Amino acid sequence: MQPETKETALAEKLKELLDKTDNLGLEALALESHSADLAGAFATLDSEAQEGLLELWPTEAVAQLLGEMAEHFAAGYFESVPPRVAARALAVLPADDAADLLLQADPHKRDRILGDIPTGLAEDIRDLLSYPEDTAGGRMSLDFVSVPSNVNVETAQNLVKQSIGDELHIFVYLVDEGARLAGVATMERLASAPHNLPVNDLIESDYPSVPPDQDQEELASLFRRYDLLAVPVIDETGVLLGEVTVDDVLDIIREEATEDIFKMVGITDEELEVKGALSVVKLRLPWLLICLLGALLSGTIIHLFSYALEQVVALASFIPVITAMGGNAGLQSSTVVIRNLALGRIEGGSILRTALRELRVGGLLGLLSGLIVGLVAWALGGNPMLGAVVGAAMIGAIITATLMGAFMPLVFRKLGADPAVASGPFITTANDMIGLTIYLGLGMLLLRFLD
Repeated sequence: MQPETKETALAEKLKELLDKTDNLGLEALALESHSADLAGAFATLDSEAQEGLLELWPTEAVAQLLGEMAEHFAAGYFESVPPRVAARALAVLPADDAADLLLQADPHKRDRILGDIPTGLAEDIRDLLSYPEDTAGGRMSLDFVSVPSNVNVETAQNLVKQSIGDELHIFVYLVDEGARLAGVATMERLASAPHNLPVNDLIESDYPSVPPDQDQEELASLFRRYDLLAVPVIDETGVLLGEVTVDDVLDIIREEATEDIFKMVGITDEELEVKGALSVVKLRLPWLLICLLGALLSGTIIHLFSYALEQVVALASFIPVITAMGGNAGLQSSTVVIRNLALGRIEGGSILRTALRELRVGGLLGLLSGLIVGLVAWALGGNPMLGAVVGAAMIGAIITATLMGAFMPLVFRKLGADPAVASGPFITTANDMIGLTIYLGLGMLLLRFLD
């Protein structure tokens, strides 16, 4: 029996209090529990228990739960509760968190929910919703600290204390009279600087900023390159709009990695949000049909060279070896290139260096694999020419697959598509066809030496 975890113990306590209709106990337990533990326990309950808890819990607890649970839970919550109830929960959250959750609501219900949220917060949420979800504007927080750039340190310290209270912020942004960003200073430097020093003297030199339409992958790359904890978002005139923090970027990295992994096997992250078998089939079927088409084309290639296979049956024994090794070599190459693209390590002249390196890697892998499989084919078939054909085909298949794995992600990026699409089913199917053509073509060409 598995040991009881903190979440399972909390879930049992929630069910016990719910069965007793102990409203005060439920409220106390919800408010004293960590929101992450609460979300984990809530997820293990059946739908009836979940609905009962959402009705009895205080608004603050529901808001915390919404912030911790997956997005598809938020969509279900907005469908099941009246707009005014959802508005009360969202009003407790920061504007950026509320905007992220509201993206899951039906557009008509979203407007009704916003109508029940206090005007100032509703306007902030609408501003955030106006930016695409996968941009810096869609990811930024409006909960940043700014002070005029023409004051001294003492005045800036007083302004910061009035605006943030006990909240933790890493940076303070200095702005001019037009709210344009003049510079960035750390809270640590501000707190320890002499009171009469101009706050402008604390500015971090060459600190980066981003526009609101900055793609989230490029944003994550910027954070990695400069080891940033936060970055300001400014419009085309330099006006400070918001701040993206490292915790937002961690979410981006997780989401992008999940998306790429799914694309590499021909599915999408939409599957996480659907439960019906038919819906899942609709999501997976397009890529499987592409694979089916590739398999049929591979079958056609085998049929075209059927005469060679009839004359030398031993050739058929090594078809799976050639296709499997080529496919695996291509996947290794494409995975490395896709990862380097994500990290911003392949730009300009480095593309040629990457291609030459993969050519050398493919050549060495092909020679080693070809030598091994050629000797095996010679030993099994008793014909050194069979070993030469199988070995040469292996070399050609691996070199070709490695080059395809390196170049296809670059081609897809050039065309504006996600490089991850070049991996998985697409590159495996293409390499199967190329490997078969090389192998059976050599077999047909040298058939008279194989009889």
